[in-house]
Amino acid sequence: MGNLRTLLNKTEIFFPRHLNFTEVEGLFEHFFDNSMEITYWVNLSGWMNPGNPTPKGKYASEVTGKIRDRSPESKGVTMGSFECSTEPLEGFKGEIGPLPFYTNRFYGIKFGTIPGYDIEHHDDEEVNLWDKVRDLTEGYFSKEEK
Repeated sequence: MGNLRTLLNKTEIFFPRHLNFTEVEGLFEHFFDNSMEITYWVNLSGWMNPGNPTPKGKYASEVTGKIRDRSPESKGVTMGSFECSTEPLEGFKGEIGPLPFYTNRFYGIKFGTIPGYDIEHHDDEEVNLWDKVRDLTEGYFSKEEK
């Protein structure tokens, strides 16, 4: 169980508050500005209901992608796949607030892992990538607080 908790602690990055898609893109730009190559995909969802005060709309319902460290000290070969969580991750401490179905709220980043593999089975370069993304995320929000 300890190994699973260690793996989750490395692969789940909480945001201090929920973000909308525009804010997620701002975080991705911060990654890019810090030598991270990022490719991401966005699924859009929408609704049309003539009886509603807001009869139609669309929102980002899912964000997934791949990220690679392109800094000089990195080998640049390891790529991590991720998803932005639309549900508060276990341990999320920010305010959840009301959740109407049509809003896009993202609570953190979850990196993909190999089912059944402990952290020791993951490449050191991959674990370093997770750590760097965590550090960049924390740095991004600490600047926001100032």
